[in-house]
Amino acid sequence: ISFYDPDSMNMDDLLKAADTAMYEAKSEGRNNFQFFAKQMQDKAEQNQRVQRLLSKAIVNNELTLLYQPKISLLQKKMVGCEALIRWFPEEGDMISPDVFIPIAEQTGQIIELGNWILNQVCQQISHWQSLPYFEGMVTAINVSVRQLGTSEFREKLVEAMNTHAIKPEYVEIEVTETATFDDHNVFFSELEKIHALGVKISIDDFGTGHSSLDYLRKMPVDIIKIDRSFIKDIGMDKQDEELIRTILAISKTMSIQVIAEGAETVEQLIFLDKHQVDNIQGYYFSKPIQAQAISNTLNSKENLYTEQFDLFEIHKEADAS
Repeated sequence: ISFYDPDSMNMDDLLKAADTAMYEAKSEGRNNFQFFAKQMQDKAEQNQRVQRLLSKAIVNNELTLLYQPKISLLQKKMVGCEALIRWFPEEGDMISPDVFIPIAEQTGQIIELGNWILNQVCQQISHWQSLPYFEGMVTAINVSVRQLGTSEFREKLVEAMNTHAIKPEYVEIEVTETATFDDHNVFFSELEKIHALGVKISIDDFGTGHSSLDYLRKMPVDIIKIDRSFIKDIGMDKQDEELIRTILAISKTMSIQVIAEGAETVEQLIFLDKHQVDNIQGYYFSKPIQAQAISNTLNSKENLYTEQFDLFEIHKEADAS
């Protein structure tokens, strides 16, 4: 909905404003209406700028991947990692994935972007698996629902794994629980076919969507990641702690591995350790790091996280006493 201002608008401006309000309504989940506001126009112009710059980002080598380690408290070492894209455009400062990924999904650029990420990660795994302490480490790739709308992503995945001679069990596909999709059947069918290849499937942000249990029932799930919003409230919110216990109980019943993301404090680790969470991901152990840092770890017997584990053990013993 837009209102005509005779002092500043012509008919084209009025229609453009209504069009902008329509896109805002769609972004809010459809089935609603929005009145045009100047902020919407500013947002639309910013989105168009990001879209324009993103179309050149791959060609200009402006994209890079960082990797956030996944740590096993039981084994006291890194057992996997998650590939995370970062964008440093030639024009201006770094643009956050929270900004450009939703735009890429809306415009369809996520397909090209996703294919680039897939090939980069598979090439990196190919190098890592040649190192002495690789030990079957699994690398997770975030995949948009839009990429799973056809068989194209699966075909690209098979091609990339074959090209770089990597085993499917070294790859994990991570989908967001809160994602929306037009065709559930195609989405679930594609995940089944990808899983049949031997690739692991994980659900990100678990517990924040409206259909958590439905996902577990319908999807071929190997791993769930408890959303950081629950982890940060450990020690402060008993209800969130109970939700974590419930998620862990369900996952154990269904033989699903659990990763706690966003763990930043010793107190959180003690709680998660007591309740036998499989793996940890968060700033307590490591921020996202360069691929070379992972390579250095896989080349050496030295544990990169000895200091963090020593501190954890000291606090754990104190808590037990």
